[in-house]
Amino acid sequence: MAGWRTEELTQAALTELPRTRLSDVREGRLLKVVGRVDLLEPLLSPLAHRSCAAYSVKLQEKVTTFDSLVRVIESAARDFVLRDDSGFVVVRAANASIFWERGREPRTAADHVRATPETRAFLKKHDLPATDWVGELPYSFSEGVLGAGDEIALVGRARREADPYAPSAFRDLPTRLIFEAATDPLIIACGPERWRIR
Repeated sequence: MAGWRTEELTQAALTELPRTRLSDVREGRLLKVVGRVDLLEPLLSPLAHRSCAAYSVKLQEKVTTFDSLVRVIESAARDFVLRDDSGFVVVRAANASIFWERGREPRTAADHVRATPETRAFLKKHDLPATDWVGELPYSFSEGVLGAGDEIALVGRARREADPYAPSAFRDLPTRLIFEAATDPLIIACGPERWRIR
């Protein structure tokens, strides 16, 4: 698992592992599941101001006609619920490796050619100038967002933890299954169709 860091190897993991329904998830096994996102305590993406479980913003500065310099990558993620037609699990996404769907991240530079209040605020947050003596600096912005209802594929190992919301007897504490990055990585791929996942 430690070697699954390139897109090619991630695609192999996502396509070669058999798909498991959430109702069939068992603790400790390496699994691939597919479902849709339910938000718990949403983040707000910096540019689109969209409620989400995770986002990633990439800021690039054009340095030549064909080259750009990545100046900032800002990412954040929170816990969310993953559901399919058989059940649900909790996903702790803070340390997950997220592969954003093409068409969402990156967007084309033309999406943010002109400065907006959101991009100006982002530049200010990272202590970067918006203009020089010529005018607006040649920045482009990309934003990937994992929002409510988005479909994802996930590869990881589930474990059980105490369920603080389920009713229980004193000696019989209920548990729930969760996915998180621990000894093995947790891979989240937005847009399963991109990976040809069935």
